[in-house]
Amino acid sequence: MNKQHDSQMFEATTRNGNTYSFECYTTYTRNGFCHHAYNYESGEMTRVSYLNRTWERFEYESVLRSAIEKCPKADREDLNTILIEKKALDEKKRCNILFDNFKSAYDKLSDKRKEDMKGVEINSDADAKSVTLMMNMLNAIDKI
Repeated sequence: MNKQHDSQMFEATTRNGNTYSFECYTTYTRNGFCHHAYNYESGEMTRVSYLNRTWERFEYESVLRSAIEKCPKADREDLNTILIEKKALDEKKRCNILFDNFKSAYDKLSDKRKEDMKGVEINSDADAKSVTLMMNMLNAIDKI
């Protein structure tokens, strides 16, 4: 079995009172990677394979959606609303906050500092947070 990475739990209780817990994680393959979702209530495993990248609104969206399709029909709509739509909205809010913090720090930079920032490559949330922190430090230094 491949090593599991980036495990996340998704839990929801439907209007019918049924509780579901899904553990999602990533494994890497020779040709790409897979997202897995384990439904603790049914014991079913769902797997979605990718060659390169996903175009999901949040990590594990596709495999979670596939796992929900295996649940009883009466609970699927609630699970989609609770687990998929709410998570996507939360992720959008998180990204907007990250962008607003970045933009605010950038807008405070002097023209010289903005010129220095050109060519900085940002490929992840961690990169964006680090660059935002760096810009805030430069702004603080410039005020001294």
